Amino acid sequence: MSRKRRSGHYCWSCDRMRANEKFSGKGHARHLCKDCARLGKEELAYRQTIRDLDRLLTWNGHIPRRNREQFRKYLNHKDERIRAYARQIEATDALNRAEQRLQQDLDDFLVEQAAETYNDEDIFPLRVDSSGDLTPEDDTEIPF
Repeated sequence: MSRKRRSGHYCWSCDRMRANEKFSGKGHARHLCKDCARLGKEELAYRQTIRDLDRLLTWNGHIPRRNREQFRKYLNHKDERIRAYARQIEATDALNRAEQRLQQDLDDFLVEQAAETYNDEDIFPLRVDSSGDLTPEDDTEIPF
């Protein structure tokens, strides 16, 4: 079975695979289709900055600790649209982290409650034999 071939090229600006005819001669190397090449420098710079911001995030939208300092420079960016997008990402990240902390606290609480309710001896009673090994208290064989 042969490998499926993709026709065309990828345009980073519009994030699509486009036909070869949609690229100019130099557009192939720049990975920029004719439609996106017409946008202008400001719009292309905006789109590239948004891509750079998105690359700082994990797949589930968190800002890893190692990327936070780099992320903070976008909060003071000269373009208002980029600042607004960075603030939106920061707010979403803070909300996700708060939810994770609450879930972790709930899990810890439930584990503590279960530990207080049940003793290990109640669930799996063991005794120490003369050799120091743990053995079940009742010597019934388990048929396997």
